[in-house]
Amino acid sequence: MDTGRPEDRLALIELIDRDGRVRRTLDVHAWPVSLGRALDNTLVLDDPHVAPHHATLAPDADGLLQLQVGASRNGVQVGPRRLPAGTQAPLAEASALLQLGGQRLRVRLAGAPVAPELPLARPVAVGRALWAMLAAWVLVQAGHRWLRLDPGADFVEWLPWLLGLPTGLALWCGLWALGSKLFRHGFDFASHAAIALAWLLVWEVLDAVLPLAAAAAGWPLPWLAWRQWGLALITTLLLRAHLRQVLPQHPRAINLGLGLLLVAGIGVNGMLNLRHLGRVFNEPYMSALPPPALRLGGTVPVPALATTCRPCTRRCSSAPARRCCATATRTSRADQQRHAALQPFGFAQGADRPRCTARAMPRRMCSSSAVGWARLINCCSRGISRLGAAGSRKPIASSTCCQWSSAPATAAPSAGSVAAVRG
Repeated sequence: MDTGRPEDRLALIELIDRDGRVRRTLDVHAWPVSLGRALDNTLVLDDPHVAPHHATLAPDADGLLQLQVGASRNGVQVGPRRLPAGTQAPLAEASALLQLGGQRLRVRLAGAPVAPELPLARPVAVGRALWAMLAAWVLVQAGHRWLRLDPGADFVEWLPWLLGLPTGLALWCGLWALGSKLFRHGFDFASHAAIALAWLLVWEVLDAVLPLAAAAAGWPLPWLAWRQWGLALITTLLLRAHLRQVLPQHPRAINLGLGLLLVAGIGVNGMLNLRHLGRVFNEPYMSALPPPALRLGGTVPVPALATTCRPCTRRCSSAPARRCCATATRTSRADQQRHAALQPFGFAQGADRPRCTARAMPRRMCSSSAVGWARLINCCSRGISRLGAAGSRKPIASSTCCQWSSAPATAAPSAGSVAAVRG
């Protein structure tokens, strides 16, 4: 770096690194300034793609700075223009970017405007706050694991969780810290750990609160959208936070790129569901409802439910639907024994549930956010099982379910009927 009095500085030439940082500067106190690999140049550039005397900067008779390209094979890139050897062009801008081989230069003339100060990328949490976030996340994950394990489970069943989750989190934050080391010259592991823990806790809170709030208020749309696209949304926001910590000088590009990816993913997912399921969302209703005491919205009387479900009843009672559901419920004796062993209460579950594959079956179903009996209408698209009087399990065609749903509205279903059918 050259030194001199600031009032004698005519211009400043900056050598810019690949991450946008200034690697080297040259104070210009007199013209002309020569650029190249030869040692007799004013600014020596150590690059094999730069000619010995690549270019020269000097003002013309009117005082306008001119760029003269020397005997160069690669020429000089000035903004979007490429100047071949032997050409001359004025540098009209007060701060011009030049590309000589693999080197980027910025020529700043006296009086050139200075870019505003950028905000410094600061960690989300440090010290005690970071450790508190880590402890909260570990407690939440331990609670999930404890609920999934059987009572009295061995310590060996905890080992995958004890080793897998901390290792995965450390590797994730370590990779982003390597990105910070590459682009910002600092191994910022704590900042990326705070970002990951913050968004993981946000996911846990929303995943616990949104279903309860949607069921209590009788608004199924927020829960359906969260159930289907919540993970994609949180992942996008997590990646955005990491990328803005690594590349703070490109916030608009990061927001635009991730936003387009998220919108495209949601659109493709919705189109595929419409094509295969006849609806936008995968799940038509909740598999579990909160206690009735938490419900804030009103209830729907049984006559209103029967009126709402009458079109579904007609479709479910049609001949193609009966044939389709009869095909879906023909399971082998081995399948029945496996179902009974897996589900003592007689509920079919997961991949073992027989599904209807005929195209003639109507796929659209009625749903009601107020009363859980609307899930019975879904019997047209999956096999139904029930418990017999002695606790035995036998498959029934969905027409039985449809006949029940078309019963008089004044006769509410008994507790045994509702418990015997899984939506």
